[in-house]
Amino acid sequence: MRYKECNIFEYALRYEPVMDSQAGFFARLALRSRGAVLVFLTDEEKPAGCVILNVFEHGSYDLAYLYLRPEYRGQGFGVQMTKEACRYAREKGRGVTLRIMADRKEAEALKRIAAEAGMEPGSTTTLFHSCPQDEEDKLRWRQFWEKRGSVLYLYAEKKGYITTDFAHAPKKVLERLKEEAGVKFPAHLNPFRAVTIRDDEFSFLTYNRDGITLTYNTASGYGEGREKRILQETMANRNDMVRTGIFFPALAAFINRTIERECLRVTYTVYDSNRDMIKLTDGFLKGVIHSSGRQEIWRKKFGDI
Repeated sequence: MRYKECNIFEYALRYEPVMDSQAGFFARLALRSRGAVLVFLTDEEKPAGCVILNVFEHGSYDLAYLYLRPEYRGQGFGVQMTKEACRYAREKGRGVTLRIMADRKEAEALKRIAAEAGMEPGSTTTLFHSCPQDEEDKLRWRQFWEKRGSVLYLYAEKKGYITTDFAHAPKKVLERLKEEAGVKFPAHLNPFRAVTIRDDEFSFLTYNRDGITLTYNTASGYGEGREKRILQETMANRNDMVRTGIFFPALAAFINRTIERECLRVTYTVYDSNRDMIKLTDGFLKGVIHSSGRQEIWRKKFGDI
């Protein structure tokens, strides 16, 4: 079996009809962020599956999607495809990261494939899921807002802090943030070097009267209207504003927007090693959390092959 790197037009016209329905979405997302779509062909030139590599932080690819057509499963092709994807990444001077949800039925198979491909387990995260259309989730958030949330939001406004989405933020504020992101903020949370394309109507920032951004959260997702799903929501404080509570207005604005637009699902990712964020999640997101799941992150570093 060999792989063929495809652009989005070739993939859509020639291979998408025989692949899993979600693969097309991830393929478009990856190519928009300068990732890669590798379609694997049998000796008879028939498409057997695909590997989709997104651009990840720290010079790494995110193995965003691995799909093998049913008739080719159980023959070792999954391992072969993963090894070839790692080899491709190495040629590009990148490592590979694979995220495995522990509660999915295919989790054990993916772990076996990752291990046989030479990947190693690293950090673990908890994924918290919210369902903004759910009436109980809405009620819990309203109760939190009436008890604590509105007070925190008004306190920030009285101090002269302004919260808006990226789509309506003043140009000068965004230009200054672009200069400071990765310097005054954690480098790996730079919103202008995101893993996936930022959705500006669901990404918020809080800045002061001088136009200095203090905190922001960026969201990426897919779908429209009631089918909107937020796949990734990242929050970052300015380095000198940690533990001040200034993160809350942007986070609250994001939650209110997802409820207002009746998004289908929102996922928050929290690294288990981030004790401060776990406390914040327990204190401020509990009202909108519908369920949670465990995620293991496997890695293949550049030079390991």
